[in-house]
Amino acid sequence: ESLRQYGPMMLIMLIFVGQGLIMAWVDLMGAPMAWIFAGNNMTELWYVISQMFNYLFKTPW
Repeated sequence: ESLRQYGPMMLIMLIFVGQGLIMAWVDLMGAPMAWIFAGNNMTELWYVISQMFNYLFKTPW
């Protein structure tokens, strides 16, 4: 019930936070990481975010 109530807002927040993480990651890694912005559909965005966390924390996804 609470998940159904807050789900869409959390998804929107997660998208904004994810975009912020990608921007910070590109700032951190520099220009070669600009290929991230080549794809602007959600599947590629989630793939990039998961790859980023995979690289940072070395956890199998």
